[in-house]
Amino acid sequence: MKKILFVILFVLGVNSFSFSQSVDPKLNALRKNVILTLSKHGPMDIGVGIIHVQRKDTMHFNNNYQYPMQSVYKFPIAIAVLDKVSKGELAMDKKIKIKKSLILENTHSPLRDKYGVKDLELSVGELLENMVNFSDNNACDILLKKLVSPKKVNRFVKKMDIDNIKILSTEAQMHANPDLAYDNYSTPLAMCDLLYKVFYTDVLNDITRDYLKGIMITKANTRLGKYLPKYVIFYHKTGTGPMNPKRVIQAVNDVGIMEIDKDNHIIISVFMRDIDITYEQAEEIMAKIGEIVYKTYSN
Repeated sequence: MKKILFVILFVLGVNSFSFSQSVDPKLNALRKNVILTLSKHGPMDIGVGIIHVQRKDTMHFNNNYQYPMQSVYKFPIAIAVLDKVSKGELAMDKKIKIKKSLILENTHSPLRDKYGVKDLELSVGELLENMVNFSDNNACDILLKKLVSPKKVNRFVKKMDIDNIKILSTEAQMHANPDLAYDNYSTPLAMCDLLYKVFYTDVLNDITRDYLKGIMITKANTRLGKYLPKYVIFYHKTGTGPMNPKRVIQAVNDVGIMEIDKDNHIIISVFMRDIDITYEQAEEIMAKIGEIVYKTYSN
């Protein structure tokens, strides 16, 4: 029913989206071009949130739905760990003892590929970098077990007055039961709000904020950053879900901040849920949205 409603509203020209009340021409152009891009691909569960930091403009689409974050949830986990570092409760070079039973073999893990399955001692910094920059699932679960927990991360996010982000399951639990990924959810604007508060308020100190920004910059990006010029700073976190036997993809996500210049910092989150297109098609839609945002605010 939701997908049918999307088509009807679009054809009739009814504004089924919620945006800021600004009449700024750039925001109106952004709205128009994002809608046009999404309409070309037919109805699907896709949520978009955008905040222009300096202009205070906000737009969103399908923000009333909960989207499985997949590896995007490693971003709030990292913030909860770095909060301890900011407060002096934890050192980045502190060594964490890890039993080999915590090193799972059947999951994405550059750390396991590097060290093998054995007892380890790794620093907090190495675990964080691998979890965020390389999306290491073992590093994620080790940090959840040793330093924070889903409940502690939820409490930390809630203290920032953000309601629509929740984490309940670990990577190991989601691997055993992929449906548990739906319990780790966010809305597009809730994630934008989290990005804003982390990078534009005093949630973290300058050192930990800059560190997090650094490990969120990746060498290659096939999603929101694909068509951005090299001078644009784009730091982000992606998330990807599995494809079920009916060839429906659980999630394809990308969230981050696009720094075009000192006057144009754009926070953006795009979540896709239960889509029946290919991974490549989903990533291309995101790439087009990223390009639209850049072209809107770079002129």
